[in-house]
Formats: sequence, C-alpha cells, structure tokens
Amino acid sequence: MGKLMRGALAATALMLGQAAGAQTYNAGIAEVGADRATLPQGQSVGVFATLRNLQAIGIFTVHLEVLRDGAASPVHTLQCRTPELATGGQYRCAGSFSAGTPGTYRVRARAGTIDGSGAIFPGSSGTPGTRVSAAFTVSGNVTPPPVSPPAGAPGADIVIDSFGSPERYNQRHQNLLGGYTDDDGSLQHDMAVGGALQLRSAGSGYWYSVLAKSTCLDASKMAALKIVAKASQAASLQLSLGTGAGGCERSTASSAPVTVQLGTGYQEISVPLNRFQLASLAQLQSVVLSGLQAGVDYGIQSLSLVATSDGLPPPQPPVGLPAKVVAGYWPYWPVAPVRIRDVHPNYNVIYLFHARPEGGAPGTTGAVVWTPPGDGRGAATNFVADIQHARTVQGRKIILSVGGAGHGMSFPTRTKSQAFVDSVVALYNRLGGFDGLDWNTFEADQAPDTEEMIWISLELKRRYPGFIITSPPAPWSTRDQVFCQAMVRAGAMDYAAPQYYDGPGLADPAYVAENIRTWVQLLGAERVVVGFGVAAATNYMTIDQAVDAWQRVKAQYPQLRGGFDWQIHTDESQGWPFATRMKPLIQP
Repeated sequence: MGKLMRGALAATALMLGQAAGAQTYNAGIAEVGADRATLPQGQSVGVFATLRNLQAIGIFTVHLEVLRDGAASPVHTLQCRTPELATGGQYRCAGSFSAGTPGTYRVRARAGTIDGSGAIFPGSSGTPGTRVSAAFTVSGNVTPPPVSPPAGAPGADIVIDSFGSPERYNQRHQNLLGGYTDDDGSLQHDMAVGGALQLRSAGSGYWYSVLAKSTCLDASKMAALKIVAKASQAASLQLSLGTGAGGCERSTASSAPVTVQLGTGYQEISVPLNRFQLASLAQLQSVVLSGLQAGVDYGIQSLSLVATSDGLPPPQPPVGLPAKVVAGYWPYWPVAPVRIRDVHPNYNVIYLFHARPEGGAPGTTGAVVWTPPGDGRGAATNFVADIQHARTVQGRKIILSVGGAGHGMSFPTRTKSQAFVDSVVALYNRLGGFDGLDWNTFEADQAPDTEEMIWISLELKRRYPGFIITSPPAPWSTRDQVFCQAMVRAGAMDYAAPQYYDGPGLADPAYVAENIRTWVQLLGAERVVVGFGVAAATNYMTIDQAVDAWQRVKAQYPQLRGGFDWQIHTDESQGWPFATRMKPLIQP
C-alpha cells in the first residue's frame, strides 16, 4: 500500500511540478495562426497553435489569446490542456473567434505549466515559449466567404473547416467555404464540440463536405489534403475526393479512397493529391471520410488543402528505378555548382547531397533540414524548376540523400521516426517532388536503427508508389551488411551501393572485385550498385582504374545494377570522364 501511494504521489508530482523554475520540463510553440487572412466583421475565424514538448515526458497548457492592435488586453482567450507528451511530441490547440470590431488582429500562443501558476516555459531558439502569429484583418464590410483564392495565388492554403464554431456546423451544416457538410444519416454521432468534429459509426456510413456550390474548386495548384485527427484507439480512416462538372451541384465521380492510420493523440497527416489518382484537380466538388471502424470515436480538428510553394503545380510522383543506374552525388556546398538540368545527360540518377538532422547529429527531433545550393550559376534560383525539368523532361531520377560524414541519425522512438517522415514529406512538397531517399545516416559510431528505418522506408513507399530507397554502406562493415540485407528482405530498400573510395585500399580494382562478391551473395546482383570516387586524390581512383574495376565486376556479375560517382562537381571539373566513359560500359 505504501509503495503504491508513493507511486501515485510521484505521478502527481510529474503532472504538477512543471513550474517555470523546474528545469526538468520545457515546451515551446511550433506554430500559431488563424485560418483566414481576411474576414468580414461578424464572421468567425479559426485560431490555432501547436505546442511541442522539448524536454521530458509531461502535460502542458496552451494559452491562446487573440490580440487587436491598439487594445490594452486580449479580446479573446482560450486554453487547452495537452495529453501526456513524449519529448518531441506535439499537440494542436484550436478554437474560434467571432470578430465584432474591424481592425488588425494577431494570435498569441504560450506554452505553460498546468499547476495554476500561469508560468510560461522559455522554449528554445527555434521553438519559443511564446509566439505571435502574422496579422489577420477584420473588415467592416460583410461579404460572403471566398470559395477559393485567386487563380494562381502562390502559397495560399484553403482551409475547408476547423470546426471551431459549433453553431455553424451543428445548426447550419456549413463549412468555412460556405459549402454544405453532414453525414449520410447513418452515423451514430456527428457533432462539432470543443473545436473538433466528433464522429462515431456502427460500421457503415460516411461524412462529407462540399467544397464548392456554384462552381467547382480548382485545386490544380494545391499539393495535399491535410487532416488533423485522432481516434479513441489505433484505427484507420479513408479519405476520398469527389469531382463535378458544370455548376458542380453534385459529385459526378470519386477517387479511390486513401487509407490513413490514426493514433490516440491528434496528428497532422498530409496526403499528396496525386495519390487520389484523379484525371484533373481543377474540378473538385467534395471531400469524403469513410471506412470508420465500428465503436471508435474519431476527432477531426481541421481539414485543408495545402498549396505548393510559389504556386507551382502539385509534386510529380516517382515512377521507379532505371534498369541500369549511372548515378552521381550533387553536393550543395560549391559557390557555383552546375545546375541540375545541366548535369551531363549520361547521368540518369542524381543524388541531392545532403539533408541533415535538425539540431545536429544524431538529431534532436528526427526532422531533417536542407540548405539551398550556391547560386553562382543560378543553381539556387532555378533549383525547384530544374529538379522538375530533370525528372519530367530529361527522364532522370532525383534522390534526396540524408546524413553523411558527421551527420548520423538515430531513431529510438516512433515519434522521432514520424518527425523524419513529416520533414521528408515537407521537403517533397517544397521541391515539387523527388524520386527517392538515400540512407547515409549510419556511419562511424552511429549504428542504424533497423526496425524504425524499415518502417520509415515502407511508409514513404506507401505514400509515394514507386519511391526509391538506397544506401551507400561501408564495403567491409558486417553491421552495414546485416542492415542492408534486413532492409531488402523487408521490401524497404531497392539497392545498396558500397563506397569504394576515401579509405586505405578501397579504391583498388582488385579489392572491389573481391569484396563485391559478398554484397551480391547477400542482396543479389540486381540490388547492388558500385560506388566509385574518381578524383586526383589519395584513396580515389583514376578513370582508367574505375573502368578496370567495372569490367572485372561486370564479367563476374552481368546483372549488377550500375555504378555511381562521388561527386558530380569533380567529374565536371575534369571534363566529365565518369559520365562519358562509364555510362557506355554500364548502360550500353
């Protein structure tokens, strides 16, 4: 009894001991904002903030305040208490505010304790304890809410609903676009409560929201359908989009449903619009939620269409691996790198090197960051356009390489793995799409977290059919061999490319011919690519040595997938010897 009581008191201390002076806990605000930039006086606007736990498992308070420029105190306040969050875990607090006075408004969010003291955490440099949103404007003229942003408007997300107004949803059945929204009449529960739509099914039925009435919604410059949702237990949910014609009064066709997996805490899931496999995104009529599991309580905080950056078309999906690979690594760091579209045409795979762990190795959150290249020849200015030109016009594959020397990553938890996936998805959308991911995160003392890396790889392949997963392991490393074999057996890796350079003896053609046998026996020849380093440097090959090494291994294993060169910039500076001499041998 005494032991149990001590445990209960310790748990209470965990919950209530989050005073500002306690160093065990820390949290910050990852984002804060309103779901509309302008609105007429008298209408409601959704306000939201996302709290991120920065240190130690705990429970927190999100303080939301709506501020009007010139007012001495907040004109509206809202508080949310988070569930217990692991380090790096996030919670979204959302509500609504009815603006009665014209003016300029902002939303302030603060990450606080739950002990009633009102103490606010300091947060971190990237995730401060207090964050204020960009301004939104309330005008004095009442006008109908817009159905969609102006055609071609870059970066304009379309919020379908944030469910912050129970009266609007429960009585008028209207979403933020002015469209009708309801269930098919068979759901056990369908109501907006506490800033979220609550749904429950007996095992059939669906919920829908009309995106437009008088004209279809043009989503041709949108990237993804985003849902913030949870379930009372681990459960699935199906999303689909309907298209219309003419006046768009009804749906005339529907996409195949896309299944997403929900946990017991709110999570943000973005489904690229290309996954719905619609012939056109310019005629959207509705979004439908179906496949609700019987007896499960679903909570939906928001639904929105996410815009592409700069108003570019939606990301183009990957289309699979070339029969023979002639690849090269393209580091971002030269001051004037060759533009992607101007890389020698004999390269059919280009590795973007490299995305790195946020916060440094082994990663603080699991997310990765990308640094734009030097712009001496326009590589940065034309980066996104060049990537898509290389993919769609030149027929090349663009693969994002993650990690590299000094940039290892660990994935000890699913939370960190999910953050990695989310950041890759964000980069995918930001760059207009790419074709794969290259695991370069395990090197030196950083061992691979095989189980989580399998999950991440399969999740990316699930999201993007045809997505390529590769890795450049150390040729001699038993650890790397075991990892790559496990990945291939799980269907989570397309090929491994051992690096025969940058180490004593590795660039010897005789060693390459001997060592490649181990990799072929483990993975099969069609899943092995040979990694070359052709440069005038110690432990690198001359082009003649690279040709010799390839001819030796090709004679033994004709089905080898191909070869790569580190790095493209060096090959260019030497007059493209790898591209011109190796390509005819690898891909006759």
